[in-house]
Amino acid sequence: LPRHLARLQARPRAFIEREQAFATEVSHELRTPLAVLGVAAERLQAQAPAGLQPLVRSMQGAVWQLGRAVESMLALARETPAEPGGAREQPLLPVLERLVLAHAPLLDQEGVAVTLAVPATVTRTWPPAITHLLVGNLLGNAIAHAAAPEVVIEADADELRVINPGGPARGAAGVAGSGLGLGLSIARRLAERHGLVVELRNQAGRTIAVVRGRRGAVAAEPTPPA
Repeated sequence: LPRHLARLQARPRAFIEREQAFATEVSHELRTPLAVLGVAAERLQAQAPAGLQPLVRSMQGAVWQLGRAVESMLALARETPAEPGGAREQPLLPVLERLVLAHAPLLDQEGVAVTLAVPATVTRTWPPAITHLLVGNLLGNAIAHAAAPEVVIEADADELRVINPGGPARGAAGVAGSGLGLGLSIARRLAERHGLVVELRNQAGRTIAVVRGRRGAVAAEPTPPA
C-alpha cells in the first residue's frame, strides 16, 4: 500500500514536470525567430514608404505581443507556488510607470492612452517581477480589446484595477467570456501561483480586471526567464 500511494503521488509531479519542460522548450524555440522578426520589422520601417507605415507598425505590435506572451509562458513554467513568509512593502507606482513605458509599441499601434491613478503612497508586497508579468498581461489584454482610446490603472490599499472605461471589451461574450483573450488566462494562472486573485467585473458599463491578495498568502519572487 505505501508503494502504491507513492506511485500515485509521483504521477501528478511527473505530469507537472513534463508540462513545465514542454512550455520552457517551446518558449525558447520561439524567442529566436521572434527576435529575428523584430529586427526585420525595424529595418522595414526605415525603408517602407509612408503608405505602408501603418502596416509595419501593426507587424511590430504583433511581434511585441508574441514576445510578451512567450516571456509569460517561460515565467509560468519556471515559477513555484508562493511560500508563506514575510515580504517587504514596495511602492507600486514606479513599477507601473515602467510597465506602461514597456507597452509603448502596443499603445502606439492601438491608439490607446494609459492613465495611472495610483497614489505614490500605495505599496505592495508583490515583487516587481510579479507586477510586470501579472499586470502586464492584464494591461496588454485591455489595450488590445479596448472599447475606448483610454485604459485606466487604479490602486488602493486592497486592490489594483485595470479599467476599460468604454464598456465591455470587443469580442467578449459576457464579462467572464473567453473573448477577453489569452492575457486573462495567463494572468489568472500566474496569480494562483503567487497567492493572488484575479477577478473580472462589469460596473457602470466598464470592464474591470481586479488583482487582490488572498488572506495569509504572500507572493514569491519568480525565477527570471533564461
